[in-house]
Amino acid sequence: MLVATNQLEEIFGDEAAMSTVTFPEQEPDFKTFQVMGLEPRKHLRRFDARKATRGGTFALVAMSESLNMAKRKIKRDGEELGMIMGMSRGPQETTYKYLQSLKPDPRKVSTSEFPGSLMNSIATFCGISEGIKGYTTTLATGENAALGALTYGYEIIRQNLQPHVIVGGADEYFPSLSLYMDALTQKIHMTSDVNDYQIYGEQPKGFIPGEGACMLLLEDPDAAVARGVEVMAEIAGYGKSSSNSYFDASLLNEKSSAMSLAIERALNDAGVSAADIDLVCGSSNGSKENSQIEIDAIYSVFHKENPQVPVVNYNAYFGFVASSAGLLNLLVLIDCIKKQSVPAIPYTQAFFDSRINFVRSPQHLTLKHVLLVGATEGGNYYAFVIKE
Repeated sequence: MLVATNQLEEIFGDEAAMSTVTFPEQEPDFKTFQVMGLEPRKHLRRFDARKATRGGTFALVAMSESLNMAKRKIKRDGEELGMIMGMSRGPQETTYKYLQSLKPDPRKVSTSEFPGSLMNSIATFCGISEGIKGYTTTLATGENAALGALTYGYEIIRQNLQPHVIVGGADEYFPSLSLYMDALTQKIHMTSDVNDYQIYGEQPKGFIPGEGACMLLLEDPDAAVARGVEVMAEIAGYGKSSSNSYFDASLLNEKSSAMSLAIERALNDAGVSAADIDLVCGSSNGSKENSQIEIDAIYSVFHKENPQVPVVNYNAYFGFVASSAGLLNLLVLIDCIKKQSVPAIPYTQAFFDSRINFVRSPQHLTLKHVLLVGATEGGNYYAFVIKE
């Protein structure tokens, strides 16, 4: 279809010589990170495979694990528990089934037979499956959407609207058209070797997709201590900003400035300075443009007061799990704080920016305040100061 409608010429311009384009279906080494061997019934009190999608199952298992760690029980706490989901591509399997149902005659399909909002279907599935009765919604803001969910959930707790909020994201692998186009336009690195995913590398070749879910339970730290549970870490402050430059690929400086502003706002909100930050963690997918935006913003804020601050990004551990990449990095940061030890950025050997102190080997560091940064599609930028 792409060839017949000349869309490849529109994508690649004058360079659209068909002999130079490698189609995903022709690439024998195109692989992704996938969750294998998961047995949901080992983790869940009840599970109906007929109603569960792959992404919904990941989300449900992650949510159950987080609630168990936090010693929360749905039957007892359902009314007090809210849930905010960040979604990127959404439940692609569900979308595909709906599109198939439109054949051969779309007039025979009632809209009531399909959820009004595809992006909300995983949150709805989890909420109904587990009996969550608090405030529930979904932010469909693309890559790193769960960072927006984290700010949303934080404000719900801070303003005493709900005592507990689950925040998270979930992604499932599915051979969709969007995945195909990302591979065709070389956003995705079509490879079978995990070592090829080199974030902040000198010659980035795109990201390797991942799948899975990540869920965190947010609660006032004093309330958590009072009921005898371990506080994993505390959000000392956050900042966010936005820029309408997202759709103009040439405006990297403006995008970087927007991320710098989010970082500065997070530092101000936490009552700390750049010199107080012991570790910075990016969460971009590792593409050349996104890495440049992230690193330029970090350099802009830290080069005067804290030029040697260590910088990491752990997405290559998981593959790029689009919705919850930031939260997965946050879990690694929490473990770093607990152990006072920082793993190296995986796989990358040659880094693209000599101004930055990238963590190239495992280090033992004193970590009191760490900074997590990230951006969603559409031009939203986030930064969080996390303290032990």
